[in-house]
Amino acid sequence: MMRLPEKKDTTIATVCMACSVFTYGSVSIFLRFFKDYLDAWTVNAVRYTIAAMILLPFVLILRHRPEARKHASGSKNIWLAALVPAVINVVGQVLWALSPYYKVEAATMTFVTKSSFLFTVLFGFLLIPSERLLAKRPIFFIGAAVCIGGIVILFIQKLLSAEQSSLTGMWILVATSLFWGAYAVSVRRYLGGYPLRLSFGVISIYTAGVLLVLMFVFGKWRELGGLGDETLKILVFLAASAVIGMVFSHMLYYRGIHGLGPVIATGILMATPFVTYIGAWIFLGEKMTLIELLGGVVIVAGGVLLVRSKAQIDRQKPRPGEFIAPDR
Repeated sequence: MMRLPEKKDTTIATVCMACSVFTYGSVSIFLRFFKDYLDAWTVNAVRYTIAAMILLPFVLILRHRPEARKHASGSKNIWLAALVPAVINVVGQVLWALSPYYKVEAATMTFVTKSSFLFTVLFGFLLIPSERLLAKRPIFFIGAAVCIGGIVILFIQKLLSAEQSSLTGMWILVATSLFWGAYAVSVRRYLGGYPLRLSFGVISIYTAGVLLVLMFVFGKWRELGGLGDETLKILVFLAASAVIGMVFSHMLYYRGIHGLGPVIATGILMATPFVTYIGAWIFLGEKMTLIELLGGVVIVAGGVLLVRSKAQIDRQKPRPGEFIAPDR
């Protein structure tokens, strides 16, 4: 295959990352919209099932290519290698989908989950020896402190609002970030060497299967066909959220990683909450208080410092399977 000139390849990757900021920024807006029509279990299962069905043909094609297992660091069977990351992803996805039902704004959802990079680094310390080099970088500790400070500011705002439900939502978002941080490290540990698109496709298929079971056990899935005149609109929006917020987003992100590397790509995604903020204001009429916005900006600032500290020790080419799990 003819490789694009480096400058052109970088330009294409940058455009893809710019587009992914907008597609990822739409996810929490969609979720906040769905909460007035369907329960979290049903929304979760339908979105992931649609995405998994779209990704299935790619999985079937990619898994038979020789390079799919050639550099695998773990099991040579992709379905076995993906089990641990899939379990972690299911928990994180369940928590993420529940958060809009606890009076948490779309922009707040996206701001808080940017702290997942902090948890990625912390789990990396525990499981990946090469990541411990970050402990020698003062900028890492500054970034971690700033990121945690932003979360504290948001918690203070929720405490001042005296709404227990929104405070619960904040805890759910922090837990979501923790699991997404663990997910990113587990992908690198168990799926290192596999093509990123294949890894995400297999994990999505596993996740969709579990979420469907959870929907039938806990969800009010029968209401999906009982929305009257709104039924078709909701189905179309569910499909759009799956295609735009999951399939397109990840494809654009992986293309960005290929041309820019995981650290730079992750840094660009730090702009996502601001897109969500504007979109939620336009489409949902949501507005954050000044304190909430300050907390969100501080989290992003901390995330940028963490990404910069990672860049200082990761000058080599991106390793297969190394990526940060964005919002879904």
